[in-house]
This record gives sequence, structure tokens and C-alpha cells, in this order.
Amino acid sequence: MSLTTHQINDAGMCSVDYAELCCLNWATVIQLPPDKAEVLNFTTGLGIKLYGWQMEALANIQAGWPTAIVARSGTGKTSTVLVPAALWCLYTWPLARVVIAAASWNQLLNCIFWP
Repeated sequence: MSLTTHQINDAGMCSVDYAELCCLNWATVIQLPPDKAEVLNFTTGLGIKLYGWQMEALANIQAGWPTAIVARSGTGKTSTVLVPAALWCLYTWPLARVVIAAASWNQLLNCIFWP
């Protein structure tokens, strides 16, 4: 399977077979400094309790794998995955720049800065 190969379903949406995607040999591109905590330990240290899918998403982010989360509103995508991942990135690489986009200013304020 090639990442440039897309299958378009009847609804006009792009679909990729998850089993084929998992078989791709993703190279780890992120090198964790030896004196810094892993993202799961960092998130636990913040007092955040994670579900399995949230742990998997954070582990994939740490590994440098392309990560997408599809879940309904209020499931913890922002508060338990995005925010801890951004804070962990800034803690691990102090000169890093984390760019976060939102549909509106209110969404940015209410979901990212003051959840």
C-alpha cells in the first residue's frame, strides 16, 4: 500500500484499510533526550487518568508516527491527549514551537487554555 493511494467510498470520503496502514514500516523520527520523561509518565504526573485509546495516541505521538483521532465531542481528545502532548513537547524540547489551530477563538480559549 502506498500512502498516496486513496480509496473513495460512496459518500465521497477517503478511506484507508487500517490493517494495511498498521503494516507499514514507520521510521521513528523523534529522539527522546535521556533525562526527560516519556509522554505517558509525564501525563500521569499531571494527574490525568487515561483510557487505552488515549495512551495509544500519546505513545504514537511520542514515537513520531502520524496520529489522527476520530471520536465524538467530549471524549477527551483535547484535554487528555492534545494538551498533555503539547506540554510534554515543550518540557522535553524547551525551544520547540507547538502550533495549535482551532475553528474559532472561543474553541481555543475554552478547550485549550482554560478547559
